[in-house]
Amino acid sequence: VLPLKWLNELVVQAGITVGMPRVMMYWGGFFAVSTLVILFMSGSFGAALLAAPVTGLLLPWFYLVRRRAKKMTLFGKQLPEAVDLITRSLKAGHPVPVAISMVAREMPDPIGSEFGMVADEVTFGSDLVTALANMHTRVGHPDLPLLISSVSIQSATGGNLREILDGLSKVVRARLKMKAKIRAISAEGRISAVFLS
Repeated sequence: VLPLKWLNELVVQAGITVGMPRVMMYWGGFFAVSTLVILFMSGSFGAALLAAPVTGLLLPWFYLVRRRAKKMTLFGKQLPEAVDLITRSLKAGHPVPVAISMVAREMPDPIGSEFGMVADEVTFGSDLVTALANMHTRVGHPDLPLLISSVSIQSATGGNLREILDGLSKVVRARLKMKAKIRAISAEGRISAVFLS
């Protein structure tokens, strides 16, 4: 309900777990220290006042955005492997919650801890679709709605979840490959734009 909801989502998706009050305290401390350093180095109160929005507001925000992007990129690379692990576990005859807890145990962070939270929510009585939706809120990766939709449709209408997830894994891998191709093709143009700017 607060206007700072976007900031709360950014902090959560960046993987910072200390809570919003402490984040705001750190942000305010960095703002004060950076302003004092600029004031001390320049000797001008006007220069410190002009530089304060950049050093005290934009730099921490840029740090959070970069941290979220790094986490999201790593999560996206791990997602097809996690879906394959769930598929193999289902093929071995395990139920879905056991397959998800196996991802939490056997895969590194960030995807291991995120699926661990999903497994905990399911253990404490939440349904699987809601737990996956909560993970999407925490991570924000654009491929997660595909997984949520697959599980939601399967739980509502039935069907072979293993085959659905197998197809989903191929789709996510194809998307990652396409993004990598686009970045490779556009690399020269992007570097030229940076130098020209």
